[in-house]
Amino acid sequence: MRYPVSDFDKWYSAQGFGDKTDYGFHPGIDLNLKTGGDTDFGQPIFAIADGYVTSVCQNHVTKGFGRHIHIRHEKEDCWSHCAHLKDVIVSENETVKEGQLIGHVGKSGTKLSHLHLEIKLK
Repeated sequence: MRYPVSDFDKWYSAQGFGDKTDYGFHPGIDLNLKTGGDTDFGQPIFAIADGYVTSVCQNHVTKGFGRHIHIRHEKEDCWSHCAHLKDVIVSENETVKEGQLIGHVGKSGTKLSHLHLEIKLK
């Protein structure tokens, strides 16, 4: 299993799992480049492990997850969920390999670019 971004030491968690929010608790982590602002916009996002794409949402909405993707990782018995993407370059039911490019950091569904990442057991 790998990180969804390159050079992970250049990123930080702007909001952590379980942090209190205006809608309850944050269900994942929000990753941003340490350089701040929207400098992470367009950065590549990679599959964290081998798996297959179970859902792709291409909505560019102003609130919510925006463009997002779920990947089932059977070997690890979990799903990864990447949200607020600029684009998704894989399709539903497509098999992906660990480290494969799946999209780019964006700001769909939010005002500032970042990668929202969740690991789900269901």
